[in-house]
Amino acid sequence: MPINEVDKQLFRACTLVKLGNGATAKFWDSSWLQGRAPRDIAPALYKLAWRKNLTVNAQLEDQSWTRGLWRMQSVEEMAEFVKLWDMVQEVQYCS
Repeated sequence: MPINEVDKQLFRACTLVKLGNGATAKFWDSSWLQGRAPRDIAPALYKLAWRKNLTVNAQLEDQSWTRGLWRMQSVEEMAEFVKLWDMVQEVQYCS
């Protein structure tokens, strides 16, 4: 049975990821950030992001989730960045 992007969005919306040490949850695709996936919080940034399949643990190390985002050009992208940055800074996980 083929799965499309709408199916994936529905799954993310109905799934809450318990973060733990962040070694298995995917940073951009898992619903680990206040019950939402970062790709749904900041879709414009998701398009700019590099290495989208890394885990939360790997992306939070040295704030590597921000790599590639230097290409931001619009006010929308910058607003998404500030919002996502604030949300990520509030996260406490067991590294």
